[in-house]
Amino acid sequence: MSGRRDDRPLRILLSIHHRLDRDTGAAGVVMRIGEEYRRLGHAVRIVSHDDLPMGITGPAAGILFPWILARAVKRWHPDVVDASSGDGWLAFARRGSGGPLCVTHSHGLEQLSSASEIAEAAREGRRPGLSKRLWRHGLRLRLVARSFVSADLALVLNDAEAAYLEQRVGVRSAAIRRIQLGTDLAGMAVETPQGSSGDVVQIGAYSWRKGVHVTAHAMASVMAERPDVTMTFVGTGKSREDVLTDYPAHLHPRIRVVPRYANAELPGLLASGSVCLMPSLFEGYGIAKIEAMAAGLAVVTSDDPGSRADIVDGVNGLVVPRGDPPALAAAVRLLLDHPGKARALATAGRATAKARSWSAVARERLALYRTACR
Repeated sequence: MSGRRDDRPLRILLSIHHRLDRDTGAAGVVMRIGEEYRRLGHAVRIVSHDDLPMGITGPAAGILFPWILARAVKRWHPDVVDASSGDGWLAFARRGSGGPLCVTHSHGLEQLSSASEIAEAAREGRRPGLSKRLWRHGLRLRLVARSFVSADLALVLNDAEAAYLEQRVGVRSAAIRRIQLGTDLAGMAVETPQGSSGDVVQIGAYSWRKGVHVTAHAMASVMAERPDVTMTFVGTGKSREDVLTDYPAHLHPRIRVVPRYANAELPGLLASGSVCLMPSLFEGYGIAKIEAMAAGLAVVTSDDPGSRADIVDGVNGLVVPRGDPPALAAAVRLLLDHPGKARALATAGRATAKARSWSAVARERLALYRTACR
């Protein structure tokens, strides 16, 4: 791609090691970026697990998919291959001189996620199964590392990922760039941030990694003190009954659980909220906080690097220590007791979210491609 006109349309091949679905995290991100690239006049192809032979799933899919991607690169002749982590190592190894720009992007660095999962298993007194140890915590991590080392450009979501790739994997610092993710602002951004109701919201899977045990301890205390406070969990992936086991029975009528939702439904689900919690122990980026900001909620995050990315404590959100229920409860009390403070944070947060349109995200990423090819 070097030496070619900077403003010419590009042929961009994107990959994601999931089936395509706009309402899921990583796949939805890749689909939206691809749509924006097309709007800007570029030719785009997305290679996904939809391209695998029928019936191939699990580790077999992860092992076969890089070969599917390499075949697509050979046949389509892209200018840029922007592959999700672990996908591109074979295609990158096969490129010749004058081949495409090779990019590996993170949706949450697997090495850090693996460490979090192992810690969760240890906390629960269990050991991951043999298949998971061999693949998820073994071979998969080696392929992820190889895909980053062999790329011209390594796109990461936070400073912790950048440090890990440079210090532990050996990726050149000059190749590492931090990227941001966006949100569908249409129908979500509100003119007047809420910041006054007593509904506290948490978006995302109901799992230890998301800090739900921290929320349970913090919100049980807050709700016991304040009978007007309610709690809403959105996108838990678990039933209401599963969530309620972590809360005293007398609080159950004030807890709402939405196991699954389509992205178009999110504005309505957040409409009554004033505060959004993200007490995660590990996140790649934490796109839920941007969605909450766009909807006019004041955000409280943990100090996990991915969770707090783009949050300036006391300006567009509040940051509390990871795994600290009293600190989380204190932040919630502060915002409920001082609605003016909550509205100020929500207003600044909404400005942050407005800058995270998918169009802006796509243009920033294209600029990284162009710069890498000079």
